[in-house]
Amino acid sequence: MHQRTLVLLERALWMVRICRWSQRNIHEQQKRIGDDVRMKIMIGIDTGVKTGFAVAADRGKGGELEQVESLSITQAMSKVKDSIQTWGTQNVCLYIEDARQRTWFTGGREKAQGVGSVKRDAQIWEDWCKEQGYLYKMIHPAANATKKKATDFFRMTGWKGRTNEHARDAAMLVFQRIAKF
Repeated sequence: MHQRTLVLLERALWMVRICRWSQRNIHEQQKRIGDDVRMKIMIGIDTGVKTGFAVAADRGKGGELEQVESLSITQAMSKVKDSIQTWGTQNVCLYIEDARQRTWFTGGREKAQGVGSVKRDAQIWEDWCKEQGYLYKMIHPAANATKKKATDFFRMTGWKGRTNEHARDAAMLVFQRIAKF
């Protein structure tokens, strides 16, 4: 009888430990979910034929890079839709470099045509965001730290993946930015 009582007590003790462990895990999961609810997603867009696309998550300490790449405009728009479907319209904001605000240019006629194309793309992005009802901000090119070399970009951000100039420019639109939307 005494041995059976010890076995029952031991089982009861294990049940208490399991319950405490489960409660701790549930609390940790709830905390993580709470962090995700407070998290804001910022998408940086560097307009052009090769659209720079970057995603950063602000968990209260500024944008941490999650994705940095170069896409076509339609691929970038598709990824924006996916992000908004995942996180919700109120938790996602696009930061789009607005080449229309740029007043300084260097180069010849070909460069001027390219600038016109980038300005048109900025208008397309703005119109598309309005039509879709997405949160967005048009960012003046002078307000962004652009044209970073890959080595400088890695040193600043810690991003180890391959990037091109457009992807890096998009990333700099959202890297360490505090989400205010």
